[in-house]
Amino acid sequence: MILDASGYYMVRINGEPRGGEKYGTEIVRHPVRLRAGRNEFLFQGERGRLRARLFDPPAPVSFTDSDATLPDLIVGSPGPVWAGIRLVNATEENIGTIDISYQAGDQSGTARGSASIPPLMTRKLAIPLNIRVPETEGKVRLALKAKVQAGRNAVETPGLEMALKAVTRAAHHVRTFVSEIDGSVQYYAVAPCSTDAAARGGAKPALVLTLHGAGISFSTATPIPMHSGPGS
Repeated sequence: MILDASGYYMVRINGEPRGGEKYGTEIVRHPVRLRAGRNEFLFQGERGRLRARLFDPPAPVSFTDSDATLPDLIVGSPGPVWAGIRLVNATEENIGTIDISYQAGDQSGTARGSASIPPLMTRKLAIPLNIRVPETEGKVRLALKAKVQAGRNAVETPGLEMALKAVTRAAHHVRTFVSEIDGSVQYYAVAPCSTDAAARGGAKPALVLTLHGAGISFSTATPIPMHSGPGS
């Protein structure tokens, strides 16, 4: 089964520990092994807002849009761009080779993942999307699926569809990159200056770096208007 739960630090399922998510962002979904009859779930938490449910996995191996890290496509910028998408291994076999095929708009491509995914675990994959960025703004349909080697068995995932946004450089947008620390896909948001250099009389704009706490998404944050002045 898939355990979809939030608002806890850790859960022991029939004594087996699995990591939790205490902020209520509802992004953790664990493949779990249950047995016939009674099963015990012991949740550790303190905030009083535990939510949990079980559901059947859609397939032995599948992508999920939960906790996806997706870039905006900047009109006029070349690719590739990076997407971080979670692959759920609901089998009792280790996954080695991962061959991904994707389609973005009218373009298609392939990528090979080298990440190992243990039995009954989920891992976010760093997927390079080698696509040409559209020349106009709007939504771009992203569809992907994968063929994986789970033990001795070749398994094909169901397709997953999501939407990317094509925006201009002047729009508030999200960019992704691959971390040099752990190889994961990370993101940051950009709120461009609202006026051009000519309107400012050639003055340089201020640069404001804002960090965030846990559970805060910069992709939906409202940019704060900033103005530069002498000495800024």
